[in-house]
Amino acid sequence: STSLYIKGQTIVLPRKEFEIFSLLLKNPKRIFSRDEILMRIWPDEVIVSERTVDVNITRLRKKVSPSGVKIMNKPGYGYYYQPEE
Repeated sequence: STSLYIKGQTIVLPRKEFEIFSLLLKNPKRIFSRDEILMRIWPDEVIVSERTVDVNITRLRKKVSPSGVKIMNKPGYGYYYQPEE
């Protein structure tokens, strides 16, 4: 697991959640499909369903949203990080 500090709050993320979070943060407003996230985060796994992405995003959102970080979903397209305006 990895500890992050966002606006004075410590957030602990398991490795896969951290990898998804890093991917989204490094590419603000860029939409990543579930398939693309699967290929980037679980490249060598044989059986990982798209539902795995949803579950990890849900857990990630619960942990980071209290600090104001917005992980967004564009239905039918995928997930993205929306920086504060």
